[in-house]
Amino acid sequence: MTAWRIIEAALGVDVYYCDAKAPQQKGSCEHVNGMLRRRQWLPRHLNNRQIRHRTRWVQHQINLMPRKTLNNTPALLAYAQTLNQDNHP
Repeated sequence: MTAWRIIEAALGVDVYYCDAKAPQQKGSCEHVNGMLRRRQWLPRHLNNRQIRHRTRWVQHQINLMPRKTLNNTPALLAYAQTLNQDNHP
């Protein structure tokens, strides 16, 4: 995020950073981290090479999960529908 000033100016939004060691400020990240551990997709004992090997699979699993904010539609499907709407008005 070294270009945060450019992003603020281009989008007309404010950019905020979370304080270090303040998990309550980054709830969605903490939720995903907890989910990765609870579902044993990325157990703590894995080394970096093993984690890199599983990353695509885990990404796909997360994108297939229904999201409450998307009316229980998986993010992958909602994204595909958005692309389809943009291509076919």
